[in-house]
Amino acid sequence: MPPVLEIRENDAAAFCAVPAHAYGRDSAYVAPLDLDLKRYLDERANPLFRLYGSRRFFVALRDRVPVGRIVAHVHRASNARHGWKRAFFAFSTALPTRRPRRSCSAGPRPSGGARDATS
Repeated sequence: MPPVLEIRENDAAAFCAVPAHAYGRDSAYVAPLDLDLKRYLDERANPLFRLYGSRRFFVALRDRVPVGRIVAHVHRASNARHGWKRAFFAFSTALPTRRPRRSCSAGPRPSGGARDATS
């Protein structure tokens, strides 16, 4: 049975932990500082959300490990000014999905190339 993903909303600690699991310690990726990221996500501290819009952020967990994240936000003032109905996404990060292992009974893997229809 494939592992079930748990989706959490507004879990800033898990949100900040995703890049460490997604990229690992040996990656050249440098994540934003947790304090800066938490300030960005805080609707009271971020003037964009406090004055002009709203946001929701989500974290996906597999086996209680944060494996994905995303922020969805609406800039109401911009939508009103331009007559839009748009939302935006940010901080989209996810680990690659696990592929199921092939069983021995699945037979040999195809070697590629053309095959004779008579064989």
